[in-house]
Amino acid sequence: MKGSLGTMPLAEVLRDLLFDQRTGMLAITGGPARTEIMVDHGAVVYAKSDHPEQKLERLLVRWGFLTEQQLPGFVQRAGRDVRGTLLKDGIFPTSQAFDDFMAEILRERALEPFQQGTGEWEFEDRDVSAFRSLRFPATTPNVILEGCRRIPPTLPHLETLRDDDAALVPNEKPAVTLEALQMAPAEGYVLSLVTGTATLGDIARLSPVGAEETLRLLYALLVLDLVRHPRFVNERFTVSELARRRHVDGAREDGEREAIRAEYQRLRGTELFQIVPNASSMSSDQLRRSVRAYQDQWKSERFSPRVARELREELLVISGRAGELLLAAMDAESRQMLGSVPLEDLAAGEGGDEAFRLKRMDLAKSQAQEQQQQEDERARHSFLRAQEAARSKDYHAAVQHLRDAIRRNERAEYHALLGDMLAMNPHWGKKAEEAYLRAMQLDPYDATLPLALGRIYAKAGLKQRAREQYERAAGLAPDLEDVRQAIRDLGR
Repeated sequence: MKGSLGTMPLAEVLRDLLFDQRTGMLAITGGPARTEIMVDHGAVVYAKSDHPEQKLERLLVRWGFLTEQQLPGFVQRAGRDVRGTLLKDGIFPTSQAFDDFMAEILRERALEPFQQGTGEWEFEDRDVSAFRSLRFPATTPNVILEGCRRIPPTLPHLETLRDDDAALVPNEKPAVTLEALQMAPAEGYVLSLVTGTATLGDIARLSPVGAEETLRLLYALLVLDLVRHPRFVNERFTVSELARRRHVDGAREDGEREAIRAEYQRLRGTELFQIVPNASSMSSDQLRRSVRAYQDQWKSERFSPRVARELREELLVISGRAGELLLAAMDAESRQMLGSVPLEDLAAGEGGDEAFRLKRMDLAKSQAQEQQQQEDERARHSFLRAQEAARSKDYHAAVQHLRDAIRRNERAEYHALLGDMLAMNPHWGKKAEEAYLRAMQLDPYDATLPLALGRIYAKAGLKQRAREQYERAAGLAPDLEDVRQAIRDLGR
């Protein structure tokens, strides 16, 4: 086994050796020194380096056990019995103290190559039992965790993660237990933010340890499989493969943007009955099916989340125009202006007058639009009355007016206010939840909606559900102070 640290960083190499239970020597070259790490059934047991500063006498000076002036005399006295001389001179009080010191040196040698951005690695199967004279002071998962903490921010694999917008998922059955890792309480809190809805960027913004430290920690957790990336299903995470898949996804997203913008521009200059090709020659049933298929084609869920957020307004316009066409077709059918025969046959029965056929289509459209406008106005009037009732704290009346508004024209803002009103009564919590969820379906990009729903959950003591909604709100509006305050209040 061999490879480049540029494409497979040391953390991922050690992870594979750990999970595959390999035994042998891992050599890392290309940096300031050649480092050799001995691995026994996946566990790091020894490390050595040929760097001059890694010689024992230089380490004694670096760690303050000897001064530069004392070093020549010590080397002359010690000869080959460095250990015995250190104990005899009282530099180390016991053999165990010296062994503990050497164990920390081994740990530092294993950690130094994590700071290399370039270089080569090669693993060779061999017997390493002779190197187990000292107890290595850390498990391999903790070596990976600590090594990732030391990764310089300029390394390219961190750059791959920095702008990633995928929602990370906790692994319910990891091979490495969380209890086995030496994590600080603040790092444990960062891990608790991984819920399956918050992106890496969202977590970094909420993290108490800072964005860069959070990035390093999450990389370590991805490598150790305590946290999973949605692009890797039943696979080991690697940054090189993530970069490749992100490139593919980026190309797909560019295609989605181009298609949405082209359709949006087409609709701006298109008559209502020209939205769906050949609409004028369809029967009413055919037209309804075609319009619904068209609406399904342009649903926001059919596009990547990033594109759906960026082009939210364009998608809403496309959906709205298709809804107008469907309403016009249904209204025309109810007035028996669109029957089971195609419109062109209906027009032919009137003498085949193309102008007359188009006039009838326009009439159907204008009548449907007029009817819908009237319903919209009545709904808006009920909504305004509900707002007045809410200001007067007449919540029962507000609920009645809002239900009338929703019956006439279902809008996200109507459901949102209905949720607010229902939330005033502790016995209506479930109905308030349903109102907020429906509002979020109608407008999935309004951060105030998951924030309000999260407050309902928090009040009910459902902290995990509340946190998920707050994180969703933070992903939509990371600079909204109300969201940050709600998360802080939940953590108290």
